[in-house]
Amino acid sequence: MPTARTNDNIALSYSTNGSGRCHLLFIHDYGGSRKDFQDMMKYFDFTGLRIITYDLRGHGISDKPELGYTVQRFAQDVFDVLDHAGAVRVILIGFGLGAKIAQYAATLQRERVNGLILIGGCPASVMQLPEDIYQNQSNHQFHLTDCRDKNAFQVPKFVWDSVFKMITETSFVSRLELINCPVLVIGGLHDSIFTPDILKTTVVEPLGNPSIVFLDCTHEIPFEKPFELVGLILAFLAGAKAVPTINKIP
Repeated sequence: MPTARTNDNIALSYSTNGSGRCHLLFIHDYGGSRKDFQDMMKYFDFTGLRIITYDLRGHGISDKPELGYTVQRFAQDVFDVLDHAGAVRVILIGFGLGAKIAQYAATLQRERVNGLILIGGCPASVMQLPEDIYQNQSNHQFHLTDCRDKNAFQVPKFVWDSVFKMITETSFVSRLELINCPVLVIGGLHDSIFTPDILKTTVVEPLGNPSIVFLDCTHEIPFEKPFELVGLILAFLAGAKAVPTINKIP
């Protein structure tokens, strides 16, 4: 399994599928890993596609340094992985925390980002979460659905705390005007944290009202609706003149 070495000497583990010229980089959620997207992979026809998934620093089997849990550092890691994988231009697909990272990355090296897909995404602004979420976080706990890979949540407490602080307290809304690529936002109709109204006001509106689609699920969209999610991604790619097809549902 390949490993990218960042410019601050952190090893990030990643995987690739396909060998096409259209590169997609998937960025996983808080406490997750690249396994967040494994259910989706069986629905892709990889003709013309190359999909890259990786474990964020502090997550999965990537290094877990004591420092570097800022949105700026996470965004730079995106390009360190892309450089190691030999991908010059890319469509970024971020889930949850990954959506916050993807937005910042799209402002950092704009010429390399052809499109942005934000799934159940954290906003670029600070966040006020329900009190029970703060309590669970302080106890190093989180609500896990039955479909989620429980092992992916085995992250050190200091990583857990640092990333949570970054998610809730970091804002870069003023940078969003730098994004110059097509954007699609995908939400869950029954997401208890990023409700449709919250997603519209905190994510969609600051981005200039890009396209938005809601699926009949909660926050765990890649696990609950992998087939439908792949269909939306491929429709987005078709608008960017990519022409892969979706496999039939097994």
